[in-house]
Amino acid sequence: MQTSRLTTTTRHGGSSRRSRGAKRVHRGRGPSGDSADSKVTLDRSHFELLYLLVDERTIRLDLAAALLGIDPSDLHPVVAESVSIGLLEKQAFLRDEPAKYPWLWPSRLGIRATGVERAYYYVPTEGGLKHLRGVHKIRLHCEQQYPGWDWVSERGLSVRHNRTKRHLADGALERDGRLIPVEYELTQKDRIKLVRNMCELVDRHGEAHFYCSAKTRAFVEAVKEANNLHAVHIFDVPEFPGIA
Repeated sequence: MQTSRLTTTTRHGGSSRRSRGAKRVHRGRGPSGDSADSKVTLDRSHFELLYLLVDERTIRLDLAAALLGIDPSDLHPVVAESVSIGLLEKQAFLRDEPAKYPWLWPSRLGIRATGVERAYYYVPTEGGLKHLRGVHKIRLHCEQQYPGWDWVSERGLSVRHNRTKRHLADGALERDGRLIPVEYELTQKDRIKLVRNMCELVDRHGEAHFYCSAKTRAFVEAVKEANNLHAVHIFDVPEFPGIA
């Protein structure tokens, strides 16, 4: 397997996550219709989780904890409080996942609390969660493997490209103006579509990283070799102890 140029450079530095000070938000009307005038003070942990969820739209709890660098048990009370005041929503969707690690996504109030522009309310659907689960494992791997680089989510790429019809990767690595697109191939797609995506990303950025499930790797490698796409670098999806 050919090695990407990215792996040959020595790097240092931390995550691009931003620290946030405490902030007060108004609660809405209570379930009985009474006005809830009380304010709730959000600390750094609430905001770090909110910004992560707004960035990725939805993340399973244990993967969110790993990306924030904390134990899931420490994130549970933050999630519980955030849900109780209407900042987050949660639900366990997939049968092969632990019920104690539900999927999390920001409510409309949570999105407003962050002040992030061009962020939209999103409710996850079961069909896309296995793909998102893989993307988040890849993000975790990249943040650990390439600490001098920033992760750009698919949402971030969409904002940059102003929602054009150009193919957007599932994420990207960025440093000093250089962007390396990252794709996750969970299921086998049409060969012509895959070639088109590979060529477009390489033409635009110079190289691309494709992470593949066990079912798709041989197919993706064959497409790469048949089209002499040597700037496409193929990897297995990373696995982490204790994360399904």
